[in-house]
Amino acid sequence: MKGKSLLLGLFVLAVVWLLYDLICSSFQKKFHWKRGKVLLGVVAVMALLIVADFFYNSYVTSKYNDSYQEAYQNLFVTEKEEVQKLGDALDLALESSGEEQTAGVVQAMESVDKVCKQSLEEISGLPQMELLGTENLYYGVFFPAIERAAKQGDLGKLKELSEVLHQILPLYEEYTNPEDTYDKKREMQLFYSKLANYRDTLEKLSE
Repeated sequence: MKGKSLLLGLFVLAVVWLLYDLICSSFQKKFHWKRGKVLLGVVAVMALLIVADFFYNSYVTSKYNDSYQEAYQNLFVTEKEEVQKLGDALDLALESSGEEQTAGVVQAMESVDKVCKQSLEEISGLPQMELLGTENLYYGVFFPAIERAAKQGDLGKLKELSEVLHQILPLYEEYTNPEDTYDKKREMQLFYSKLANYRDTLEKLSE
């Protein structure tokens, strides 16, 4: 994603430079053809790369349409439901402060763990998915920390983890269920990109 942003930034810069050169030349009534040709060539090459990348992404997402659809459904429907149940179990445990309710968190985590492993496997296997490594932290570190705290009966730690989880839960609600596979891919990438905002918090709470 950084590479694409850099390419797009350079493209815009080259276009602005070319336009600036043309405007300045019109006032000076003298156009530097050699420099203009170089700038025009750079703009043309970058435009070609951007267009080629767009069509390649469209081809890939179309080829793996079923895989993207399945991963999208698992993330924004199945996983969301299980994570919401975990949030409810945490609320109940913190309200009652009982061992039975803490056990309910552990039980909820069993379902979450199964679904999240499936999400990670599906997302990691999708071509052209540009993630930030946040998915590994979220599934492989944060959720195990909740399960560990629940098994230890550490309500203080559970309270901290619960607060973060309830901040993350709204991210699941921001999906629009678009028909186009490319848009589904974009929304999945956006979900994990937004998780990056919690990277430091998740790492600290998961120690």
